[in-house]
Amino acid sequence: MHKNWHQEHKAKISWSDRLGLKITAFVGTMLCAGIFAVIAFISLPSILKEHSVIADVAWLAQTFLQLVLLSIIMVGQNQQSARDKTQAEHQYKHQELELLENTKLTREVHKLTTAINKKLK
Repeated sequence: MHKNWHQEHKAKISWSDRLGLKITAFVGTMLCAGIFAVIAFISLPSILKEHSVIADVAWLAQTFLQLVLLSIIMVGQNQQSARDKTQAEHQYKHQELELLENTKLTREVHKLTTAINKKLK
């Protein structure tokens, strides 16, 4: 049985690649963004006790934004990818219909041209 491109790709990737794909799929969810936000906020009280603007900014930039924005950006990328896939599928179907219509018209033109040639002979 002939494999399609997706089956061939799936057969070639290693277990570590599969694990990486599963982790990436989870990290690219709003659930993960929420979990990361909770993890970041757990450390916030100790940072606020320091009364240091530098520590506050460092927590915001290095902890909260990096953890939470990572997942949110991946969610956005996943949505864009899904949109692009839907658009590509729609365009493919549309092109397929146009090809069928053009083939039909070409056959009709061929029939008419053949009929005209017969009458001219």
